[in-house]
Amino acid sequence: MKRASINVEGIYRFFDKPVRREAALSGAVLLGVIGAFLFAIASVIHANLLNTSFYTRALDQNRAYDRVYEDVLADPELATEIGRSLNLSDPERSIAVSTLRALIPPQTLEKWSEEGLEAMVDYLAGDRDDLTPNVDLLALPLNRRAAVSTQLESDVANAPERRAESDAELITTLAMVRDAILRGRSPEIVPSGDTNPDTLPLVAAAILAPLNPAAREAIEEQVIGHLTADDIRGALAAAAPYLARFSAPDNGTGEGDDALARASGRMNGWIQQLVDGLGPLRNVIVRFGPWMLPLSIVSLASAWLLAGAAAHADAVRSTAAASGVVIMSAMVVGVFFLVAAPGLLDGQLEQATGGNAISSAPESVQALVGDIQGTLVSNMSSTGAEAMLWIGVAGAISTVIPLGIALGQRRGRVNMRHPLFVPVGAWALLILAMTAGPFALESSVEARAEPCNGHTELCSLRYDEVTYPGTHNAMSSSSDGWMFPYQDASMRSQLEDGVRVFLIDVHRWGSPDEYLLELDSIQNLSPQAREYLASLQGRFTNAPEGAFLCHATCWLGARPIDVALAEIRTFLENHPREVVTLILQDMIPSGEIVAAFERTELDELAHAQPADEEWPTLGKMIESGKRLVVFAENSGEPPAWFHSAWAYMWDTRFDFLSLSDLDCEVNRGSSENSLLLANHWIRKAVPDRSDATKMNSVPRLTDRVAECVDEHEKKPNFIAVDFYRIGELMRAVDEINGIGVLR
Repeated sequence: MKRASINVEGIYRFFDKPVRREAALSGAVLLGVIGAFLFAIASVIHANLLNTSFYTRALDQNRAYDRVYEDVLADPELATEIGRSLNLSDPERSIAVSTLRALIPPQTLEKWSEEGLEAMVDYLAGDRDDLTPNVDLLALPLNRRAAVSTQLESDVANAPERRAESDAELITTLAMVRDAILRGRSPEIVPSGDTNPDTLPLVAAAILAPLNPAAREAIEEQVIGHLTADDIRGALAAAAPYLARFSAPDNGTGEGDDALARASGRMNGWIQQLVDGLGPLRNVIVRFGPWMLPLSIVSLASAWLLAGAAAHADAVRSTAAASGVVIMSAMVVGVFFLVAAPGLLDGQLEQATGGNAISSAPESVQALVGDIQGTLVSNMSSTGAEAMLWIGVAGAISTVIPLGIALGQRRGRVNMRHPLFVPVGAWALLILAMTAGPFALESSVEARAEPCNGHTELCSLRYDEVTYPGTHNAMSSSSDGWMFPYQDASMRSQLEDGVRVFLIDVHRWGSPDEYLLELDSIQNLSPQAREYLASLQGRFTNAPEGAFLCHATCWLGARPIDVALAEIRTFLENHPREVVTLILQDMIPSGEIVAAFERTELDELAHAQPADEEWPTLGKMIESGKRLVVFAENSGEPPAWFHSAWAYMWDTRFDFLSLSDLDCEVNRGSSENSLLLANHWIRKAVPDRSDATKMNSVPRLTDRVAECVDEHEKKPNFIAVDFYRIGELMRAVDEINGIGVLR
């Protein structure tokens, strides 16, 4: 039986005449450019406009969530309405930011925005008929009490001090301050003076009188302890959250709800202006979007066939010519997207996002929208260029593989019997690659949108290239009833607020005699304070057993280590893109501490870093699931994840007595180590919140970092502060990491 054969030359017979070949080649180039352009648009629609991750990445790149607190909600006009809802006075800017964070926690804001973006994508895709903004601050789980408490704590820390000349003046002034706090008002002053042991009950009563017995019992020891140490500011700050529970943010008048309703209406108006501009864009996507990819495939496939036929050569050379046209088309459109498209896209997007209509919003809103718009345009242009790179690579591969097979046939290594195998195979590979292209680009966008410690920019940085916000004596918090606390928020709240480095001390409880000896070692502690603190040992007939997080002595405050580690474990499980560091002052054998990690299964998340190897990137650590780094100051391995701190890091001094003492001298460890801990607090027997107002400002923090860079060519990796909620630690760290530089 005679085998059927195909005369390949007959396929090209139509193109014997040069004029036909030139026309076919011109048509192929035109079809190629049209197909490449349609493919780029299809990729932008699929991977960008209809992809929620595209928008969340732009928000992250512009620090949108932080700027909502720092600029939008703190804008004088909007902040006034929100402040009225809380019955608060007009606060200083950094205090307003802290208050707003407490009122609308970041996780609430992120969830709210993600739901809005998902609705917008459904609207653009035609899956929903309308998109009506429905911002309702009254319906959000607003933590008004926490907001009031946060502002009052900061207000007490920032209020000017005035010395009371007598016990009577001290008591009278404290009562006035207390009444201001009860009304949710910022105290104009904080009294200072030496507390008299004889009148101490009256002074304490001036602060605690409005509280019910349960609240009074919960806070009384802290307040009296601060008063015995002449730390009146600390006593007021400790009492402020309890007093705030008895203040009435709305005062029963409805004015607070009305203010929130006005603020909600104003925000809905701005969003509606943006939504109104999305109609034309939605029409284009719904009507033409589904056809973009098929048309681009048909155009490029036709261009490939025409160019191959016009080459009027054998199968291999025709394949090369066809792929060359595809690659050239991709290059032309790619250059367009890199050079000309940004300007065109910017104009179209401005029109789609409301154009000048958004001008009715405050400048802070316009600036935020403008920056996000610029990032969206830049990222869309990049996607278009990447789509052309995809086509170019696909064209090259669709040529190389068949050519390799053809070369193998010539050398006798491959038996290719059919002459059309090369062009048909190359053509099929090109179509397959184009079909998969938008989906691959979508996956790429989603991968780049996954943040590390809240920001995508940090994912590619090594662990030792990032600066992390930290807390000194993190476990010592007023909310947990600590005497002379170093923080106001609990460790769990610190995690939610963005603290990622915790300096914690691990002790056994110790005997009453050891407690008294520890009191004797505290410098500048007044006799009456020592006497009062000594009396507290009567709270416990026996010292509890086990390991605790304490500072100096557990009699002034303690948390079981298992409880604290379990909270960290829960946070890491619920936040799989976060890396957390613990720096332990281990005052008990390491085996007991390791056992606590094992009991809570936190050791399963611990990263083990060989001392002679380079640190992985945050992205790699997150991918591995090992997202907890543990350092011990006094011990170390084994196990491998229980790192000896000074083998990996060095730190600055921690005995600064004033702002002028700050420096970056090497304290412990070698400056050759890759990690630097900046101890950034003023050392006092009783931590002073007023010091934190100066230490935790953005200029002070960034200047300290610059000093370390100048002296050691190394920026701090860990910045540990007292009372982190006072000041703007998080904003400063963002700037240090380069995230604060707006695009």
